[in-house]
Amino acid sequence: MTAGTWWMAAGVIVALSVGVGGVIVAVLALPVNTRKSNQEDGEWKGRVNTLLEQIRNDLDELRHIMFDRLGIPLIVSKSPLRLTKLGRTVSVEVGASAWVARVTPVLKDQIEGKDAYEIQDLCFGYVENTNQYLDDERRAIQSTAYHRGLEAKEIRRVLAIELRDQLLKEAGLEAPVAPDED
Repeated sequence: MTAGTWWMAAGVIVALSVGVGGVIVAVLALPVNTRKSNQEDGEWKGRVNTLLEQIRNDLDELRHIMFDRLGIPLIVSKSPLRLTKLGRTVSVEVGASAWVARVTPVLKDQIEGKDAYEIQDLCFGYVENTNQYLDDERRAIQSTAYHRGLEAKEIRRVLAIELRDQLLKEAGLEAPVAPDED
């Protein structure tokens, strides 16, 4: 997901929040001029509380839909692909640097004569071979995926980016610089 899409989604939530806030203010102002009795005030307050609860539930559902559809970006989809701040945090949590140090010698011979895209493609393919992970690496991937509400595939994509950057350096090619902001 691009940063623009993420900001657009955030803008939708803000706009909905402002709109809901306007409705609440209008509803709260209404009974000031129309109160007839304490009983009517109690009924009105009950209706407002029900409406507010329904709005809270709708906003919570909208938030879940957004995150399910749009996801939380771990990789900036600019060219070339780079890790976001969250992606770099996930990288540290799963011990990506140790994993990269372990597998780089295995792949070093396979990058000879390849360009940056071919190396990146090799890395994305390599991380999907789940048989190549040690037990503690597999557990770290699964644990991070579970605790962060992500799929293991997303964690492996983070590993692919880290591996690609190291292999690009090994091949004497320019590795992308991490963005200053996400």
